[in-house]
Amino acid sequence: MIPILVIAAFVVMHVQSDMVATSSDVASPLAPLSLIVPVTMLLLWGIGQLRCAASRRAMERGGGYRPFIAAERTLGLLRLAALAAFAVGVFWLGWLSTVRAIVGDLIVIDELLCVLPLLLLLLGLWWSFHPLDLLVREATLIRTLDHGQPLRAPPTRSQFVLDAVRHQLLLALVPATLATAWGECAPWIITRVGTALALGPGLRQLAEPIGALAGLLLVLIISPAILRMLWDVVRIERGELAELSDETCRRHGVRVVGPLLWRTNGAVLNAAILGLLWPVRYLLLTDALVEHLSRKQLEGVLAHEVAHVKRAHMAWMAMAVLAVVSLAGWLYSVAIWLAFPIDEPVPEHLTLVAAGASLGAALLALGHVSRRFEWQADAFAVRHLSISDGSATVVTHGAAQSMSDALAVVAAANGVSERTWGFRHGSISDRRRRAEALVGTPLDAFAIDRTVRATKWIVAIVLLASIAMTVVPLAMGW
Repeated sequence: MIPILVIAAFVVMHVQSDMVATSSDVASPLAPLSLIVPVTMLLLWGIGQLRCAASRRAMERGGGYRPFIAAERTLGLLRLAALAAFAVGVFWLGWLSTVRAIVGDLIVIDELLCVLPLLLLLLGLWWSFHPLDLLVREATLIRTLDHGQPLRAPPTRSQFVLDAVRHQLLLALVPATLATAWGECAPWIITRVGTALALGPGLRQLAEPIGALAGLLLVLIISPAILRMLWDVVRIERGELAELSDETCRRHGVRVVGPLLWRTNGAVLNAAILGLLWPVRYLLLTDALVEHLSRKQLEGVLAHEVAHVKRAHMAWMAMAVLAVVSLAGWLYSVAIWLAFPIDEPVPEHLTLVAAGASLGAALLALGHVSRRFEWQADAFAVRHLSISDGSATVVTHGAAQSMSDALAVVAAANGVSERTWGFRHGSISDRRRRAEALVGTPLDAFAIDRTVRATKWIVAIVLLASIAMTVVPLAMGW
């Protein structure tokens, strides 16, 4: 949720910059009201602190796990409320304009200062949540000893916040910052290149979106290499895990750098393939994942991550968001064309509402598509394990159960209820049910594959139509 929230905040600032010409030396007429943004963040942190303190007291009195879940849900709602307050501050109260009036329209600096109150709130909520995390770690101490797993000292509050910043916040902040920097530099660069190449007006207009997209793609390609340097990772050169990883990737024709051991002091149980293209595409396995899962479960998790690359899920999620935004833009243009004469200005509040609706639709589409990609990756892993069991033509019970058990271990080790619903992944209980329901299904007849295939066709058609309606008029000089 944190990466999506950070990206959404940068999108809000980008949309506002596109819609309103902001002067760097003239303050917004609503500048005093815009100070509501940092004040609101402070109030939201206060609510989170009170909620965490109450949950801690309840857990210490023997309230079980429910207060922990209640605190998690409250903090999630507070983060959403913070994003909403930030959007209101930027769109209606001139918070970005106020920041620029103070520091100027500097490359990236003004955006980072604008989003700083939201980032500080995230840090504050992690700081408040640490005592609850500590209680859960202490409660699982006996189970850790019974299972013969490594025993680590729990992180201090500062370590807990720093790890959250490194592993969650920077995951979105690094590419968002780079993309923003490119977005501000690209017009100047493209103009200079267009002048040097003596491009005509139509081609120069066409070069702007192409250049912006190319820069964004470059940011997505190089960001994983930057994150690898910021995270505590080391390559696993040899051994059973390296052989299992190499075999799984080779079997499905996927090239990655790794596996890399992602050292989180046992705080995170996860795996990920980070990056769009080899050789800046990395397979990461956290220390806790390696310690908690059996060999068969690890193979299923590896196959799940390989599926995301094999099926190009990351690229299709980006295209789905672009398709929804493009469709929303065209629908808005048609509605404005029908509702207003050509020479009549469009009320600013309508444009803001349309931008908010477009952003909301894009987020809903991202969640909808992402959850189905997770289900497909789980099914891919079950298929992989079934074939590993022998010459199976249908999903075996052992394969489905191994994947289901791996998901259960991940949830338990991360201190997450299996019923907790995630925006991008759904709930563990639902994913386990879907994996187990595949038993006996022919390996080439998964319903989720048909669903994803239809989704990709819809995305492709919308995108191609949008590109055609944009490029053809520019190329024809209309």
